[in-house]
Amino acid sequence: MMFYRSQEIVVDIQSAKASSTHIIGGNFVAENVRQSFYLKKAITGNGYWCSTGVHTENEEVFWEANFSNSNRIFGLTLIWAYAPQKFQIEYSNGGVFIVLVKWRNSVPGGNKFWWDSLILTNKTKNQSFPDKIIFEIPIFATKVRIKMKGPVNKFFALYKVAFFTKNNLVIIKKKQNQIEKCNEYCWVANSVQPEVGDEIRRKYLFLFN
Repeated sequence: MMFYRSQEIVVDIQSAKASSTHIIGGNFVAENVRQSFYLKKAITGNGYWCSTGVHTENEEVFWEANFSNSNRIFGLTLIWAYAPQKFQIEYSNGGVFIVLVKWRNSVPGGNKFWWDSLILTNKTKNQSFPDKIIFEIPIFATKVRIKMKGPVNKFFALYKVAFFTKNNLVIIKKKQNQIEKCNEYCWVANSVQPEVGDEIRRKYLFLFN
């Protein structure tokens, strides 16, 4: 008898890039250093990444996460600082970028007229909110790109971007003998199925004998 349980695990982001980044500090600091500093804010959650602003209605801006190797990704969490009207998600596994989530409103029903009414009534707090997106089919990716268009208030900005994978735990019925080895009738939980005769280690969780 066997059961499976999944748990979400955050995928480490090695670096980030963007097509537009608002930078403070003039020319006193090298461009690549300043870019790296502000881009990482959306990874660490310490502050936020922000675009240069004053974008046209159909201008596309992207923020991109790069991983050290190919990762299986089940979804992501976005925490918007300045949400766009629309965004799209694309990914690459070492080749061209493929559209994963087609252009969609960041808020259901949030078209330009809806956003304009918020600005007119000064309800700017509605521009900042979290959004968790679970992919219909998990992907393998080395890069994931978030495209934005339709500026609500000049800028696009992200407080935090986090991707997650899942670790499947196998719970299987085995027997524990006197020398603490798996045999037939003990229950063991582990990410890899134990075989008869495997040594029982601390990473195994015994539910009952």
